[in-house]
Amino acid sequence: MKLQVSLSDRIYDELIAGLEQGVGYEEVCQHYESTKGSLYDALSRLFQYARNNLSRLSSELQERRSMLERSEAELDVLGRQARTFQEVIESRQQRLAEMDADIGLHPGELKGMSILLVSSRPNELGLMGSALKDRGFSRVAAARSFREAAAALAQRVSESPACGVDLAVVAADLPDSGAGQLCRFMRSRNELQDIPIVFTEPGVDVDSLENETGCGSGDRAMESSGDQELMSRVGLALRLRRETERRRKREAEIAKLRHELEDAHVRLERLTPLDPETGLLKPAEFDNRLRIETRRAVRGNYPLSLIKAGIDHFERARRLGVLLVSETADIVRVSARRVADFTAYRGNGEFSVALPMTDSAGASHVAHTIRSSVNALRLSCGQDEAGAAITVSLGVATARGEPGLTSSILVSAADDLLWRARRSGGDQLLAYEA
Repeated sequence: MKLQVSLSDRIYDELIAGLEQGVGYEEVCQHYESTKGSLYDALSRLFQYARNNLSRLSSELQERRSMLERSEAELDVLGRQARTFQEVIESRQQRLAEMDADIGLHPGELKGMSILLVSSRPNELGLMGSALKDRGFSRVAAARSFREAAAALAQRVSESPACGVDLAVVAADLPDSGAGQLCRFMRSRNELQDIPIVFTEPGVDVDSLENETGCGSGDRAMESSGDQELMSRVGLALRLRRETERRRKREAEIAKLRHELEDAHVRLERLTPLDPETGLLKPAEFDNRLRIETRRAVRGNYPLSLIKAGIDHFERARRLGVLLVSETADIVRVSARRVADFTAYRGNGEFSVALPMTDSAGASHVAHTIRSSVNALRLSCGQDEAGAAITVSLGVATARGEPGLTSSILVSAADDLLWRARRSGGDQLLAYEA
């Protein structure tokens, strides 16, 4: 309104001044019309400028509204992440609380174990030592450098392994790479390499330290921060140490029992006269009984026969394995069925049969029974039925119980007859009576 009054007054003053100076009325009116047109043009440009500013402000407002919406969406995402982090923190705190409570379940077992604190800062040593002692850990020692820690470890082990360190709590930022030196030192000693290590500096790259020193899986190094987490880690590491010791003792006991069992098995095999594969006598037991029976035959002057039987081409028949040997052993056992008779398996498909008080004809009959029974099995050496049949060769030696007769004479004669039967093509029975 002030602008309109000012313009009106100005135009009026100019028109009056023109009339007073003698300007014609028409010229004054023409000048008025020109001034009015200029004013309308100025107002039009002013309105256009205001309209442009209004459009620009509207665009800026829309852009700021979009930015606000994006900011609200980001705040919503951050809020969800914050809630997730809070849940993780609460879950971890709960686990730590459970671990911490689990320490209290075994006060006599865990809290009597020895802990070595290693840090170059006296205040940290004091705080950790006080925290551990407040929780009931009475055997706590401290060292301020790698050298002190190594000396303490070596001294405790030399004094008594039972009084050694069960856990090392090490500040990862020890001067002169002391943490790495301590890890390598502990790994180089058999009596120290199983001691767990807990690192207490969360700002140090523990993974790089483990890779550099090689501690990791062997020393079970763990990172820790905060009193509650430190206590929980200490409890976990001590339980791990105790379980490792128990496992080592159990493994040693099992190894000792296994060794004792193997010794007992060897002694049992020596005491057992029977061959475990066939159930017949072992060669040593057979030979001993044959010597005794030979002396009896000499004293009683009665005949004694010995049969040596061998599976022909046994090397080619090995594909039958235990089956062939077992079947033949059963035939030998059934054929020599008298109480006084005894048999043995000598390996490589060879069998021995001792027949006390049996002449050559009786021994030959037993040998013939063995031969025919093996043939009746209809087993073959080849992969199919067209292969060579499984047969046995037998040597039968019989001697009277006269002075000078020994078991070795009888064995030598039977071996010679078996060899000759095999040389004759196999599936043969040769007998000899001295």
